[in-house]
Amino acid sequence: MSGGLPVNGPMKYSGSSTARGQQADIVWWLGAEVELPPNNKYGKNWAEEDAHRYLVEKESLIKEEMIQTELMALQQEKKELKAAHLQINELSTKVMQLQHNNCVLMSNMQCYDLTEHLEILGSPITAPRPWPKSFSDGQQMKDICSKVKHLGKTINLLIADMNTIITEMCVYMDNGDLFRMMEEEDNGSCMSCSTASMCR
Repeated sequence: MSGGLPVNGPMKYSGSSTARGQQADIVWWLGAEVELPPNNKYGKNWAEEDAHRYLVEKESLIKEEMIQTELMALQQEKKELKAAHLQINELSTKVMQLQHNNCVLMSNMQCYDLTEHLEILGSPITAPRPWPKSFSDGQQMKDICSKVKHLGKTINLLIADMNTIITEMCVYMDNGDLFRMMEEEDNGSCMSCSTASMCR
């Protein structure tokens, strides 16, 4: 063996065997006995790793899109619940006004009954006789008010639940790479993936 390249010069290879031929020349020139791997071993492993990485990233993107869609739907529902809450408040105000009117009507009716009773007894009437007016049932108005208050509390609870769900989903989106790492451990691989964060 000489100190430089082989006497007859480096061997020439064509096609896919070029890299392997160069490796063989270097091994022969150094005088080392190294067993080279089969031609397609590393190439096959790389292709499998690339395919697996592509599938994992694609699945992760699909999950992120689904989570974002659900998050947008929850935010829309939250807006609708807030609008319903405002309507409930308006309805509650109207019910309170009706209750006030009902109390006034009942007071007038009692005053009318008292005046009529005094007329029957022949007592002098010191106050003008009020005009009788029709009025709604007081118990019915109380029931309506109770239902309105209960509905308002229910909507407040729903809004609070929506806020909790949206907060948890935002945290999940911010820490999405942790979920990916758990999946990769189940598949026997260790790869890092980046997750786009929303709810800023």
